[in-house]
Amino acid sequence: MSVTQPATPIVSAPGSTVNTSITCTASNVAPNSTAIAPTCGATAVDSTGASVPVTIGTCTPALPLGTLAAGATIVCPVSYVTPGTAGGTDTTPVSVTLTGTTSATNDSNAANNTAPVTRTIIDAVNDNTTTPFATAATLNVLTNDQATGITGATPANVTVTQTVAPTAGSTFNPATGDFSVPNTAPPGAYTVSYQICTNPAVTPAAGDTAIATITVGTALIDAITDTAVTRPATGGTVPNVVANDTVFGSATPNAVIGTNVTLSATLTGAPAGVTINTTTGVITVLAGTTPGVYTVGYTICTLPSTPIPTCDSATVVITTLVAPDMQVVPSTQLENPVAGVPYPPGQTITCTNASPVTAANPFCTVTDLPQGLNSTCSPATPVVSLPPGGTIVCTISGTPLTNAPINANVVTGADGDTVPSNNNGVITSKPATGLLVTKIASANPLKIEGANQFYRISIAITNGPTPAPIVLSDNFGVGITSSGPVSITGGTFRAGDL
Repeated sequence: MSVTQPATPIVSAPGSTVNTSITCTASNVAPNSTAIAPTCGATAVDSTGASVPVTIGTCTPALPLGTLAAGATIVCPVSYVTPGTAGGTDTTPVSVTLTGTTSATNDSNAANNTAPVTRTIIDAVNDNTTTPFATAATLNVLTNDQATGITGATPANVTVTQTVAPTAGSTFNPATGDFSVPNTAPPGAYTVSYQICTNPAVTPAAGDTAIATITVGTALIDAITDTAVTRPATGGTVPNVVANDTVFGSATPNAVIGTNVTLSATLTGAPAGVTINTTTGVITVLAGTTPGVYTVGYTICTLPSTPIPTCDSATVVITTLVAPDMQVVPSTQLENPVAGVPYPPGQTITCTNASPVTAANPFCTVTDLPQGLNSTCSPATPVVSLPPGGTIVCTISGTPLTNAPINANVVTGADGDTVPSNNNGVITSKPATGLLVTKIASANPLKIEGANQFYRISIAITNGPTPAPIVLSDNFGVGITSSGPVSITGGTFRAGDL
């Protein structure tokens, strides 16, 4: 017995039914004899080695047979379903081998009892790719398609036909298999449906369909409002305003100036002294900027730019603080030093924070005191901060070496103090008291009673405050004594000196 089958069809598509036949001939028996208990059938496996179910129809003559005359044939219709799913699903097997089989109990040659025929699978596989917004993209639909038993179909072994027109805004070239979207395509999914068939064509025709999709990313650009910041009167910077912004739909901040966004220099609500660097995104607040709360706006746009600019705006709130103002407090005049006499307690010089904000690193220094005197300040320096209305009080103490008046220089200040006009002062001691003494002994109310003689002395304060006590001395001649004390306005005369 020997077996044969036709070589066609040579190609099939996933899910399609292959219909063929098996012919078994009694050819290897002695002349004028018959084949005893002949058989005729078929089996199939795919390229992975997996079994493929085969359907054998009613053979002619019908089986089973007891004998088959020499030279007679048995013809059996055979069919199988090509593995895989039509319409874009990737099919792993690349071919199916159908093997016709025959036998007889008195067969003298088993070498021709089988007849295999391998048929390749043509498989169009769906394509998918994505492209960022404003970025052109092209994919070749044949790259992952299967023909002639290999992956990677070409226009040389398949014919491409467009079955559903491409989405508006995209193009498809069946001659090459290229499917494209331009950089002006709006966000969304672009598709084209196509079919590939064997080239050259076969009978029956074999082909498969698939869908190619290009997804254009979203055009989202999100300039996110920045956290409010506070800057002192000394100025400072606000970090890169785009550091928390996103572009092209990213879930995390990814905006980088010069790489995927541009920053425009449009500031809204910013006072003089506030600038933005469009290269770094850093906002600079100059020292002395008018105190207040400002909402600063900025705009970013996608890079590369799109035919219709894709931009977004956001704000950052900047608070600039009032400058601290340390000043020397005008005070009552200090007591005059008296050489060798300890300086009286309670003599102080004060520096105060006259602003509504805390002063950082304030100081108060007193110099040029007379010899023997010094100053001790509280709180002691260095002072880290001083609240609004807070003071640094410097107490003068010691024992002066001379009667020289006080003419002290006082200097105060703090970080960012922008009012230097009140940072310096000169504190002096009280002016010396001036006295004018007038003695009247030759006119009323001059009186002489026996050994006692009375006369009037007039004391006038010509400068400074009223002193106490006033010591008055008068030199009498030999043998003349005085009595007292005598009280007068502004002081007391000491007995024995008049």
